[in-house]
Amino acid sequence: IRALSCGLTTSAVHCEDLESPPVFSCSDIHGNAQGDWTGCIADQAGQAGNLSVDPLFCDLSSLDLALRSDSPCAADNNPACGLIGSLSVGCQVPTSVESPGGTRPSVLVVQNHPNPFNPTTMISYELPEAAVVCLRIFDAAGRAVRTLAHWQYRAAGRHEVRWHGRDDSGLPVAAGVYVYRLQTPRASDAGRMALLK
Repeated sequence: IRALSCGLTTSAVHCEDLESPPVFSCSDIHGNAQGDWTGCIADQAGQAGNLSVDPLFCDLSSLDLALRSDSPCAADNNPACGLIGSLSVGCQVPTSVESPGGTRPSVLVVQNHPNPFNPTTMISYELPEAAVVCLRIFDAAGRAVRTLAHWQYRAAGRHEVRWHGRDDSGLPVAAGVYVYRLQTPRASDAGRMALLK
C-alpha cells in the first residue's frame, strides 16, 4: 500500500474516529512519506506476515505493477503468505541493479564454515547499511529447502546464522551441494556449500 496525495505528505493508513483499527495480515506497506506502519496500525508491523519492503515491481515508471521474480511479495519468495498483491511475477531480476546514486549497492556473503560440513555450518554475511534481509537455502535443482531469515530487519555489520542441515519441515536434507542466497530490497549475493554424510 502506498498512499499518494497531491503535494501532501501522508501515511498509508489514516484512522479517524474508529472504534477499532483495521486489521492487516500478509500486507506490504512501503514508501509513504510520513511512515508506513504508523498510528493506529503501528503494532501490526512485522506481525501476521506484514512487511515494509520495496515490492520490486517490474517497472514502476511505466506503471507495470507485476512483480519481479525476486520480489518479497511473490508467492515463491513468501511461503508464509503466498502472493501479496493482485499481480504475480511478470519479469525476471535485472542483470544489474543500481542505486539512485549510480553505484551498485552491495551485500557480502562470506564462505560458510566449515565447508564441507556435517551436519551443521555457520553462514556469515555483511551489510553495508541496515536492511531487511531474506536468507534462503536452495538445493542443486534450485528448489528452496530452508528459509533462515524471512525479510527481517538487520543492522549494518556482520551477522552469522547457523544451519543444521534441515529443511523448513525440520527434516534432514540429503547430502549434496546447496546454495545460500542473501537478498535485501536493493541487492543480493550467494555462496555454495557441500553437505557430506
